[in-house]
Amino acid sequence: MKSISLLVLFLGMANFISAQKPADAFSAFVNNVELKHTNVGFSLLDPSGIEIQSFQSEKSLAPASTVKVLTSITALEILGYDHKFVTTLIIQGTIIEGRLIGNVIVKSGGDPTLGAPDFKTHYGDFMGEWVKAIKAEGISEIDGRILIDDRALEGDRNAGSTALNDVGNYYGAGAPGFSFMDNEFTVFFNTTGSGTASVVVKTEPSLPMSIELVNEVRAGNKSGDNVIIYSLDGGNQVFLKGELPPNMKDFKVRGAFPDVTQFAQAYLQRAIESAGISVTEVEKNGPLFMNSKELVRTKSPALIEILKVLNKKSVNSYADVLLKHIGKASGRAATFEGGAEAVKAFWKEKGLDTNGIYIEDGSGLSRKNNITAKFMTEVLQSQLENEQVNKIMNEASLSFSVKSMWGAAFKGQIQAKSGYIGRVIAYAGYIIRDGKKYPFYLTVNNFSGSTSGMRTLIGTALRGVRLEL
Repeated sequence: MKSISLLVLFLGMANFISAQKPADAFSAFVNNVELKHTNVGFSLLDPSGIEIQSFQSEKSLAPASTVKVLTSITALEILGYDHKFVTTLIIQGTIIEGRLIGNVIVKSGGDPTLGAPDFKTHYGDFMGEWVKAIKAEGISEIDGRILIDDRALEGDRNAGSTALNDVGNYYGAGAPGFSFMDNEFTVFFNTTGSGTASVVVKTEPSLPMSIELVNEVRAGNKSGDNVIIYSLDGGNQVFLKGELPPNMKDFKVRGAFPDVTQFAQAYLQRAIESAGISVTEVEKNGPLFMNSKELVRTKSPALIEILKVLNKKSVNSYADVLLKHIGKASGRAATFEGGAEAVKAFWKEKGLDTNGIYIEDGSGLSRKNNITAKFMTEVLQSQLENEQVNKIMNEASLSFSVKSMWGAAFKGQIQAKSGYIGRVIAYAGYIIRDGKKYPFYLTVNNFSGSTSGMRTLIGTALRGVRLEL
């Protein structure tokens, strides 16, 4: 009897140990010569939450944009899927014979999507509605200024560990207290022969006169966009450096506003003046100008709609803004640091091991973000029955980087969000087999070779993992 018990115990231990080792498909992946110098983290859970395959699953590694899944799920849990952000138009002062002696104030509620192209249908001509509301008060002159109260969120626009050469580019727009038009603009270039200076034709939208574009971009021999845009938060200079292909017309490069509040103030003022209302631009302060009246409340789409776009298009600024909101809603500072503390505290309270979890921003742009594969799969496992997360993952799976990794038959086989920063590729989501979802997370750090080649290797490995289930 004792020998039978020992045999059962031995077999049980053998099964447990084998469950923690990568199976054939993943073993072939990690032993590929292309991964000789890489750091890999992998975890796969069964639907009940048991880890059935792993490789360095408790090692802290860079997640790139897959950290957006963590930000999104935590935002859903803390804010609620139907949460809406509100931007309020206020007039402050006294109206005498059509003259507002005071200021027009836009009070930010930290809406990351105000005026964003992807939500054009939702917002409509919201700025036109603001102007109509001002005119409806009988105002024909504003003896004061157009102001934006951007104190809804706190701290720097970008996390302190964000690389300087990321900050001025569109994907480095960060989390300002007021967001507008995705906080980005487009520069149109013309180029001629290789080695010659490029010409900036225009920007869309037009930048304020106070912003100086310093163009050092030349025509080169490389294909595609090889331009880096440098600017400082609140600065008045934007430096354009790098190369573009020769003989191009209206080549588009996207950048981040160095001061989106300043841009939005000028934009709104032009709309007001175009409607025949003059603005003196002399700010009115003091008790005589403290009377205020709320004119319009502009609401964002529901949080779930924002998250669907965020994860499909991997919009860094949305994720960074939401991390600050997580901090604020949790009673902490509305900063990157406050949000990071709140995320870790939330999941620790849920019983997850948060050791080795280092959060710098909500988007994954900072190379100092580090998470463990096991932590990520446990977060995903907690959401197996959450229909809102299912919607998010369906949208994330439509991205090119997921379809190109898995292949055309990805539907019904995988739901995943991808991530990429220099020499890091990661995927987080669910492998689907026989109608069951298996949470998985994979990150490959410091790989050599091409990005497309590594995606192909990852796709082969994960499809093999699925077949072994």
